[in-house]
Amino acid sequence: MDAAARELREETGVVAKPLKYLTNVDVIVRNEKKNLRYHFLLAAVWCQYLSGEPIAQDDVSEAEWHPISSVMSGNLRCSEQVDTVVQIAEKHERSLSY
Repeated sequence: MDAAARELREETGVVAKPLKYLTNVDVIVRNEKKNLRYHFLLAAVWCQYLSGEPIAQDDVSEAEWHPISSVMSGNLRCSEQVDTVVQIAEKHERSLSY
């Protein structure tokens, strides 16, 4: 999970403490002939925000804060499966007792 926090900091400038693994996300991109172009396996991790404002770095095209409702509405351009990860995160948040 430390790798997730390190990547978050390196790619967006946001500093966070990883608390819980949530799920994996397969990102599979194929070319026009349906041949595999690349395949990423991403780990979604629940983190506690510590500091920083999101600024896109070398592997990130955009980095901004958005309300969950904007992500879930489908009107915001997001990476594939972000809505699924948000749903998992919301379920986890509801299970927490503060």
